[in-house]
Amino acid sequence: SMKQRPQDPQELRNAFYRDLTTLPHDALHDDLRRVCDVWRAATEADWVWLWAHNPYARLYELAGYSAKGEPGPVWQEILPVEAPQAARATPAGDDQGIGHLASRMASPVHQAGIPSDWSEEWRGNRYTVLLHQPMEKLGCRDMTYVPLLGPNSKNGQLDDVISFHYREGSARPRHDDVDLLAMGRITARLIEDAQVAKQAKVDSELRQLADSLATTVVRHRLDGYLRGLI
Repeated sequence: SMKQRPQDPQELRNAFYRDLTTLPHDALHDDLRRVCDVWRAATEADWVWLWAHNPYARLYELAGYSAKGEPGPVWQEILPVEAPQAARATPAGDDQGIGHLASRMASPVHQAGIPSDWSEEWRGNRYTVLLHQPMEKLGCRDMTYVPLLGPNSKNGQLDDVISFHYREGSARPRHDDVDLLAMGRITARLIEDAQVAKQAKVDSELRQLADSLATTVVRHRLDGYLRGLI
């Protein structure tokens, strides 16, 4: 069967920026699946996964996903989205996955073909697709990992990563790496701004509670405590 032609990449990016910047704050903080939906529309991918880096366990954890159609039982079996801690892309202490490479290079990394066949060497380390078995079970063939470089990202720091994946024969638009990086940067910035806004809302609610319940002495102690939290 003939491949469906992808949409114009520039039009897809225009829609991406419009849709992403109009998401409410709770979608950028509590429901990252909607962020993944926007990415999947822009890339026309079969799956989009957002990986949050856990610096303490040195691994990536699934924080959000979007799938074309129903993900099916395979998805729930391998990547249980209701328990992100169980959906670990790497064992503790193992940081040689494709997502780590994209983050360390501060550049998108593209993989074509069967995931288990892919590997790349960079600065003396070899990187592979650590989740190649479940990806192949899902029918994934080609994928791209994009680092979400926030305003406070530092060289060599591991940032969150978003990845989009295709079945064999799926149509896909051609976004340049510079465009993908820009899309990643605005995603990181909006998520970070939403987190700051949520923390400010929590702080405000705590102060209102202190004003309504606390004595003057207790209120001063609470103010000091809240300043320490901020």
